[in-house]
Amino acid sequence: MLIQTSNVFKNLCQLLNDSQKSVATDASLALINLSADEDIIPALTAEGTNVVENMLKIISNSEHDLADPACMVLSNITRTKHGSEVVFQKMADKLEKYIDIFCQEKFNKKGARLHYLAAVFSNLSQIPAMRKYI
Repeated sequence: MLIQTSNVFKNLCQLLNDSQKSVATDASLALINLSADEDIIPALTAEGTNVVENMLKIISNSEHDLADPACMVLSNITRTKHGSEVVFQKMADKLEKYIDIFCQEKFNKKGARLHYLAAVFSNLSQIPAMRKYI
């Protein structure tokens, strides 16, 4: 049932920016857990859910508290070839930007370490275009 509606994912993404930190954190944990299920990844990456775009936006924001959970969501999504293809399409034109972010130790001012971006890049290497880029 959850797989059949993208509204759940859209709403969780909206909650990531909730003014109450506990609500935003719980939304990020829900997305991490949902993205760990390979059967749900196609629904998470479906057109209009904007989950991948929201995660990339959070990672790019040096002031966002939830950059590490956003990296974890992308790491989970990119474990599958389909997920990797979708994420690569969304970040391909800014791939160098995300590599720069990963290489900056203190990019995130809120203490996020962004270590899971390494797993994202590793997972993306299953895509021929990423291997060519590397």
